[in-house]
Amino acid sequence: MTRSDALRELFAHLEAERRLLESLVDLLEDEGKALRALDLDGLSGLAARKQTLVDSQLWIARQRSEKLAPFGEEEPVTLTALQRTLDDEDATALADLRRGIRDAAAQAAELNAKNELFAQSGFQLVSGVLRIVTRGQAGSSTTYAADGRHRVGGSYGQTRRRL
Repeated sequence: MTRSDALRELFAHLEAERRLLESLVDLLEDEGKALRALDLDGLSGLAARKQTLVDSQLWIARQRSEKLAPFGEEEPVTLTALQRTLDDEDATALADLRRGIRDAAAQAAELNAKNELFAQSGFQLVSGVLRIVTRGQAGSSTTYAADGRHRVGGSYGQTRRRL
């Protein structure tokens, strides 16, 4: 494989990596909307898609070192080191790809952190509602009749008012 072919293959690989990250960003935006709406059905569908995208992203990121191998004689080459060896046009193209990957990864990390906060907030809200509903279903051990008398079980007793 020629250096030029290896470079085109690397660029295609990095472009695929960027597209995967952008797909993850889109999914995280949808996840945020579903979390804010407490849409549990929507969230369950998004969870499977999210896991697939994350697994694909991890796989493609690991494959990057294989795509860089043709550019290193004895030791692994980094994208930064490779960029320094390229002509202006290819160096600019590589810099653009790296920036796109970096920006998409930063956006995905930010959205994921926000979604975690939404999820925690939603969990607290639902837990609070369940506690209220559970207390309401359990009933109170003490109730009061319309006339203010203390009512327990069916018997009535006068309550004492404290001043």
